[in-house]
Amino acid sequence: MFYRCYKLSMHLCKSLASIRPHTKTICFLNNIRNLLTSSNFEISNGYQPGVSSVCGRNHINEDRFLIRNVSDKVQFFGVFDGHNGSYVSEFVRKRLVILLEKNLSQKADDHLFEVVENTFLVSFEECQKEIEKHLRNENFKEKDIVGSTAVVALLTNQTYLSVANIGDSKAIVSEKGNPVELSIEHSPSNPHEAQRIEKRGGWIDWDSHFNPLVNGRLSITRSFGNLSLRSSGIVSKPTIQHRVVDNDSFLVLCSDGISHSITDREIVSIINQHKNPADACFDLTSTAQQYGSDDDVTAIVVPLNKWAVHFTDTSPVAYSMFRTMIGSRSGG
Repeated sequence: MFYRCYKLSMHLCKSLASIRPHTKTICFLNNIRNLLTSSNFEISNGYQPGVSSVCGRNHINEDRFLIRNVSDKVQFFGVFDGHNGSYVSEFVRKRLVILLEKNLSQKADDHLFEVVENTFLVSFEECQKEIEKHLRNENFKEKDIVGSTAVVALLTNQTYLSVANIGDSKAIVSEKGNPVELSIEHSPSNPHEAQRIEKRGGWIDWDSHFNPLVNGRLSITRSFGNLSLRSSGIVSKPTIQHRVVDNDSFLVLCSDGISHSITDREIVSIINQHKNPADACFDLTSTAQQYGSDDDVTAIVVPLNKWAVHFTDTSPVAYSMFRTMIGSRSGG
């Protein structure tokens, strides 16, 4: 009886955590608009990818995402976390995949990973140039500081995965129930990134919460947009990683609203509780908010060949009132 009451209380806590007083109808409508892009999209194992995106305390969701078939063999997945507005994240959501399609179609299939890597590098550079051109013709006060992260994946023949990222959005695959990160957080706390910024004439400062910032303004060292910081070392060159995913369970792409509130191991464990990727995504976003994330939270879960092999109905995250209050990450 006690166990049943405990499970019920946990369910209620998660449900209440997902009902935010500042989550407006506009966020719901934005989710529906984006979800239409992925309708009728199915991975060959019979499951559809799951998506969830909920706005944080700013009342407007600056995150964007996209799921799209690039060809009969290639699927595209992307999460874009905007800052100082959604202009750049929306622009990248629309244009980056088009540039990738164009540049991929011009190359042969030989040396697959090498081709994809070169395509990522060229497409990210072209996308930034287009952003700069469009922003110079705009007339709104945030045009020099608006920007976006990006974490994108190309999955070929359900087997060959390539991931490119700039900023602090994250990509993880589950290998035998364990998280394997396929992205790098481009942060001023990374010594190599900080050194690169300083060589370009920028500097690292800290806010009142001791978070490092580029020129005291930006918490990431690579992004799209951010015109005012290009001369201080902010670049759009992605980190790229490749992987054969025959024995992996799933891929998850998420914004930092999730990854800064829940550890990688917790992310994998939460997803392994679900046989439906959409339910897994909803659980990720609601759990991140439960544990104090005030940022926009977005997740895409892509089922791979070993989907649900490590399924468990045991909750991996013990409820903690203290953790909810401080909104900090637990170890794991």
